[in-house]
Amino acid sequence: MWIGFYRPADRYDLWEAYAEGARRTYRQYGAEHALTLLPADPESATPVFAVVRDDDGKVIAGWYANGPLKAVNQAFAPSEFAADPVSATMIAEWVNHVLPDGAIELKAGWVDSEAQQKGALANLVARSFVHGLHFFGVRYAFGTVAQHAARRWSGAGARPLPGIPPTAYPDERYLTSFYHWDVKSAFRYSTPEQRRLFIGDLQHTQPVPAAEALHGVAA
Repeated sequence: MWIGFYRPADRYDLWEAYAEGARRTYRQYGAEHALTLLPADPESATPVFAVVRDDDGKVIAGWYANGPLKAVNQAFAPSEFAADPVSATMIAEWVNHVLPDGAIELKAGWVDSEAQQKGALANLVARSFVHGLHFFGVRYAFGTVAQHAARRWSGAGARPLPGIPPTAYPDERYLTSFYHWDVKSAFRYSTPEQRRLFIGDLQHTQPVPAAEALHGVAA
């Protein structure tokens, strides 16, 4: 498998494959109304997105980065907790507090339900969020995650924000939590297996032409 960070302007074909995969996956779970994809065209420098491709080049997972953020009103997470105004306010205050150190919001992540070694693929995607911290040169990353996937985020070094319980989002079928990464502690909080694999990822980081990817890792 290969994971790379791209801009739509560099590989719009991969952006389209990523976006279609996101739409398909969210539809599969009946949550397409919760999918927010930023507008992009073949000349767009943003959003930077990450995709995993299999040995045949097929896009089998991905996510995009909202940011680095300049203001708290650019973040989606507070509105996703609108049903719990206290938590929404706490999230907004936390985002505003960390902005000076650099922060990205992780959005529209998905994994192909028919991919081989789906568990390893999902763990790679979770690990790639930490790669994203280093790639963007920011201290913090954050996002909202369905309860069934929270364990993988935690295993890759993410932590919940104290005092914020899961909320029903996008509807009562799902419980969604707020998690964040701090580049200074993410490695320490990761599981031993994810730490081992993260080191392996770094050893297999490959230089790639600018027209192909901004950053790439063979996994």
